[in-house]
Amino acid sequence: MKSSSDSSELRHGLGENGAARLSLRDWRTGLSYLVCLVFFVSLSITQYFSVGGLTAEIDELGAALAILSLWILWESPASARVPNHRGGWWITLAFSGLAIWCGVVWLLAGNWQDRMGILQSWVLCALLAYVLLVRARLNWEEIAFAFALASIPNSALAVYQHFSGIGYGYKDLVGWIQGSAGGPKPVIGFFSFSNDMAAYLLWPFVISVGLAFQGPTIRRILSGLCALLAALALFWTFSRTAILTAGVALVLCAIISLARNRRAALLGLGVAALVAALAAAAVLARHTFMTLSSGRPVVWLEALQMIRSDRFFLAIGYLDAFKGSAVSPFWVPHNIYLMLWMQFGVLGVVFLLGLLSQVIWLGWTGYREVRSRPLLLASWSVLLAFFFIEGMATNDLLEPYSLLTFAVGICLLVGLAEQVPQLRKG
Repeated sequence: MKSSSDSSELRHGLGENGAARLSLRDWRTGLSYLVCLVFFVSLSITQYFSVGGLTAEIDELGAALAILSLWILWESPASARVPNHRGGWWITLAFSGLAIWCGVVWLLAGNWQDRMGILQSWVLCALLAYVLLVRARLNWEEIAFAFALASIPNSALAVYQHFSGIGYGYKDLVGWIQGSAGGPKPVIGFFSFSNDMAAYLLWPFVISVGLAFQGPTIRRILSGLCALLAALALFWTFSRTAILTAGVALVLCAIISLARNRRAALLGLGVAALVAALAAAAVLARHTFMTLSSGRPVVWLEALQMIRSDRFFLAIGYLDAFKGSAVSPFWVPHNIYLMLWMQFGVLGVVFLLGLLSQVIWLGWTGYREVRSRPLLLASWSVLLAFFFIEGMATNDLLEPYSLLTFAVGICLLVGLAEQVPQLRKG
């Protein structure tokens, strides 16, 4: 005989390993995944195609996240909750701590009006982490699949834009083409800028690749199609940083999948780094670094000079907390580490470095478990590549939709890891 608690777990789809599984008989659970899908789509629809008028700013994203939160809370009554896992609570507390610090600075800062959007964005991230990692009773493979499916509108629209000659400006893989000489137009999808769409697409693209190698056959096929569409759209954005980040993530997946132990993986990474260095030398022989980087080093040095010029930067971030500053709130350093330093002071850098160290530690200590699970490996690889490549030359944590996409990536990795008993105990 099964106890009432066992029956409750079975009704909500809990497997023997504690991971929640979708039960077709529970219509509320199915609708919860649908709500997640709608929320993920809202992250990628920032304006109407060639029309404008719909902007995914705080109001829309906040409303979508509120609906997600209320539905998950209703679908998962307290008596049937998944046991709280340490990783989910730590991530929730990390986002909450930064949101609280942002609120403190907002109360003190002379530029509090400029900081309002930043504060609201990080509060939404903390709420998202709590709902998905602590409160929800859902299968993370299904959540990842919903995240992959949500990329289809942008990917399909980007393919149409490419063959219709619709895009923003003229650009190729070397950089923007000046003048009226023409050239390929980077697609923009439902975004206002090609680099913004590329920064979004790299996440569902790599996640879709991971999904294509595990799970039911129909899901593998659909995930493969999502990956193919996203790959085409990502390439036609001609966003070099995002394309490089996605490529590095896939190389990481391939090396770790083939390497049976950490020593072999380190050797493979060393060989890949050598090949990358030789390729970079060949490219730099034809194009200058300043051209390929679009002048990023100059912007980084300017950001560092701003930080050095104001004694409050180290403690609280950009714009003096008591007397304001002439620095524009829209000036950004094209580097997430410098950007969070300018927004939150040293705590912002500590937050990012803390997340990065945890990602590296998960891959090192849980090597066998990560290696044997394609979706978990893909989530780990894209996040690591983001920290080392995409984040080094972009402002991907500035806008609400891009920051929440990053938060979803963090939640996916932690949620998938906590479905593995060996990682949950570590």
